[in-house]
Amino acid sequence: MTKTPAVLGIALDDFQSWRNHPVTLVFRQYLRDYADALGRKIVSEFIDGRDLNEATQYEARGRIRAAQEAAELEFEAIFEFYQIEEEEHATEIAQD
Repeated sequence: MTKTPAVLGIALDDFQSWRNHPVTLVFRQYLRDYADALGRKIVSEFIDGRDLNEATQYEARGRIRAAQEAAELEFEAIFEFYQIEEEEHATEIAQD
């Protein structure tokens, strides 16, 4: 029998329950809608002739991508992040 992986005490089943909870579904929809609205705002400002400097463009792009990524976050991404972090920490300890 294969053990289901857990991250910080949260198993895949727990994550799926949270991800499909009605409140989480609304929050994820908000993140997608926020990203879309921000994208539309930037495009509208560009079309209206506003000078969008490089910093503004990078900020908008980062905010849009962060919201999209958070809305679609999968358990595997969290698991992989903490696995890599543990491996890096173990390597640091071994090098000391």
